[in-house]
Amino acid sequence: MIPPVSRRNPGGRRSAVLQQKMQNAFKSWRTTLLQEDKSNLNKMEAIKKRTILAAKNKLWEKHLDTLDVGNASKFWKFSKAMMNGRKDYTSAPLKKPTAN
Repeated sequence: MIPPVSRRNPGGRRSAVLQQKMQNAFKSWRTTLLQEDKSNLNKMEAIKKRTILAAKNKLWEKHLDTLDVGNASKFWKFSKAMMNGRKDYTSAPLKKPTAN
């Protein structure tokens, strides 16, 4: 199963600082309702969205690296289930963990 992405802090310390800046931008826009403040808020939301998507993509790539391609039928069954949005992809063909 794919590990969930923490919605509170997906990007670490940098994300926490970004979240604080976004909250400040939102408060500023709500009090003034100026277009400049709204533009700043939109910019912060775009950065937040990119940060979250980057964290999700990183976790997804890490998960895909653990799939065992040697078991082709299980691999394709899992891939089709993921692409079709079904929730029955719990039987992912994972590799056995190796000691590093």
